[in-house]
Amino acid sequence: MSVESGAPLPAVTPAAAAEGMTPRQRFDRRRRRVNLGVLAMLAVFCLLFYAISMVKLAHYGLAWIE
Repeated sequence: MSVESGAPLPAVTPAAAAEGMTPRQRFDRRRRRVNLGVLAMLAVFCLLFYAISMVKLAHYGLAWIE
């Protein structure tokens, strides 16, 4: 199918992309998304903990970053 023919291109959706995948590949893709979500939440909690620590240390005058 060429673009010059004027025929519409097939929609590229996650469901359409997953049609040719084996169950193991779908599982791996889903697991990778979950792992990235967990990693993002871990990073958010680390930044939150760091920010709370900075505020608490600054409150008591012990902060090395002002």
